[in-house]
Amino acid sequence: MLPLVAFAQFGQRGGGGSGGGFGTGGFGSGGSGGGQQKRAVDSTNIYYFYGDNPSLIFPFQDSILNEFQQFDPIRQRVYDYAHLGNLGSAHRPLVYEPKYRRGFDLGFHQFDLYQKTTNDIPFYKIEQAYTNAAFSQGPTQNDLFFSVKFSRNFDEGLNFVVDHTRINNVGSYDHQKARHAASAFGFWYHAPSGRYDSYVTFIHNKIFHEDNGGVIEPQDTILPPFQVDINLDDAKTSFLKNEIAYRQYFYLNRGQKKSKTPEIDPSIAALQDSVLRPKLDSLANSSLDSLQKINYDSSIVDSLKLIKSDTIPPINQAPKTNLGKGIPPPSGRPPFAKGGFSGGQIGAKPPNAKREFDPFPPGKRAFTIYHQFKYTSGRYKFYDDDVTDDSLFYAEKLTDFRGVRNFIEFKEVENTFKLQTFKLGEKDTSGVRRQNDLVEVGLVHRLNFIDQEPIDTSTYQNLFLTGKVDFNPSERLKVRTYAHLGLLNNAGDFRFSGDLVLDLKKIGLLQIDVINQLYSPSLIQHRFYVSQRQIWENDFNRTLETSIGGTYSLPRFKFSATVRNQLITNYIYFDTASTVRQHGTAINILQLMVRKGFKFGPISFNNLLVFQNISENVIRLPDVYSKHSLFIEGRIFKKVMLARLGFDVRFATAYQADTYNPLIGQFHIQNNEELPITPLVDVFFSFKISKLRFFLKAENWMPVFNEKYNYQTTDYALPFGWTRGGLRFGLSWRMVD
Repeated sequence: MLPLVAFAQFGQRGGGGSGGGFGTGGFGSGGSGGGQQKRAVDSTNIYYFYGDNPSLIFPFQDSILNEFQQFDPIRQRVYDYAHLGNLGSAHRPLVYEPKYRRGFDLGFHQFDLYQKTTNDIPFYKIEQAYTNAAFSQGPTQNDLFFSVKFSRNFDEGLNFVVDHTRINNVGSYDHQKARHAASAFGFWYHAPSGRYDSYVTFIHNKIFHEDNGGVIEPQDTILPPFQVDINLDDAKTSFLKNEIAYRQYFYLNRGQKKSKTPEIDPSIAALQDSVLRPKLDSLANSSLDSLQKINYDSSIVDSLKLIKSDTIPPINQAPKTNLGKGIPPPSGRPPFAKGGFSGGQIGAKPPNAKREFDPFPPGKRAFTIYHQFKYTSGRYKFYDDDVTDDSLFYAEKLTDFRGVRNFIEFKEVENTFKLQTFKLGEKDTSGVRRQNDLVEVGLVHRLNFIDQEPIDTSTYQNLFLTGKVDFNPSERLKVRTYAHLGLLNNAGDFRFSGDLVLDLKKIGLLQIDVINQLYSPSLIQHRFYVSQRQIWENDFNRTLETSIGGTYSLPRFKFSATVRNQLITNYIYFDTASTVRQHGTAINILQLMVRKGFKFGPISFNNLLVFQNISENVIRLPDVYSKHSLFIEGRIFKKVMLARLGFDVRFATAYQADTYNPLIGQFHIQNNEELPITPLVDVFFSFKISKLRFFLKAENWMPVFNEKYNYQTTDYALPFGWTRGGLRFGLSWRMVD
């Protein structure tokens, strides 16, 4: 009854919003209900951008119901992650992707998808204040997922933004609670002269997770989750991280004079400011980053974040991974979900702007100075005060029978300076000027202070030279490159990445991407203490990764195929005893990813298939992983409601999946159990009425029929069915004032 009550309340109040959502756009258009009914697209002329590149602005676009039912951040991606079974738990990738690394790293990334960073925060070019919110609830009122974005202008040139996400999940099995909060506050000031922009952001991430060490599976029958025995009943992990950043741009040769022409069409006016307008990607003839998206239709997909939706990735988008990005991801990880739960479309009246003189006429070179100051502080703590019966689990890492503790405090002070120059070309059909070239050089200095109990404060200095060269020799060829080189404590570390996109017009699109990087071990790989006793201290070699891939797509047939080969030398991993090791033999990973969408009237069938061949068994991932979505969509109740009913299926071949050790905060290999071929089947129903969206889904149905527990991570069983923790509903809405 609760979903119906919630729906009735929001329906009566006229709330909701077509912009908010859980998923980020589907694999294909999804149709709209058979016959001659056209699919509804609720687009607006509201634009957003990120502080690390304010000249690249994106328009909002409604994704209707595409992947709306995917509320979990691990499933709002092209390639899924696996977690410990409950929302908010530690996660790991199921498809290998090179990590972006630059400088000192603690090594704790098991909660990355639930956190925000300075570069994740969008700013908005709007005239009206708006709120975009989404809410999801599991089997009980203690299982909640809430997200809200708010922005408004306070004065001419001053904009304020709030971006907050919260997870409160009690878990299906005992001692599995997760309480996470990720909050961001930002101010953007745009000088009337147009010569200066500044951004002030504050980020607060707080992670709390109860660690049960996995379940002890019953041998004779399947039990309700709360009756299943667990390995640990008092272990907990907390992680706090705060960031304060001030970044500023000085536009050296930007014009100041504004024309006195009367107001113009707002959809055109929103594109005038060369700093704030939704300019084309410097290498793409699109308002979105065409290096990562394959446009199969004329609609623009929302790209508020880089996280992609689950179940089936959009057929009109290439996989959004680090591999294809000449510009590195802002924080070396996929940022958190967009919009409400990843929709992010706003839907408001367009700005009532006035035309300005073009500050950079075609052929005139622009020059920019950029500076950012960032201060980061936080702490990571694992503790278990009752270890009387846990000696088997902790083994040799149980150094004190009074309890175990892993505690680290950290502070970072970072300064970044960049010089940038570019030229704009003629206007395209959308009224914005394409960037013909972009050259950027920078210097990044970071001072790290580390208090790792029980040793005194350690200091690490990172100094990196950075560079970027993008050029657009023709509309059919785009090239992007990025590089950094380490000095001081990370002397010799480097990364080079590049993308080449060739538009073959009617016969398809070809993209080639290359990454070559060398990076130092993380702190947890270098040294580790438990209860003030040293467990290891290593002097590992740096890891070298080389990745070469190519993607060919045929938009007309909703098809794309990617082939990628990756070579890793000096790979660092955690063995069966959860002890860190370095593998001396080079590891080769060959991957093939194929995507295909089918549509038969109101029925859609979308598919993603990944093959992986890994030469060494220190990296253990499924040889075959696939996602499939079969659904019927149409307009009902006199075409007032857009509804979708379907199945999502995830499939992995048998393999010895990693398990998770909360003491070290790492996934590690194991030889005790092989997970069988595991189909994970979800049933969902979603609909949209006016500005309100709603979904109801039951995850992991197979145990209801075969009476066997399903796993993605060894020892950590998944909730299932209608009554065993798998039932969930969610809704999203927006308000524009």
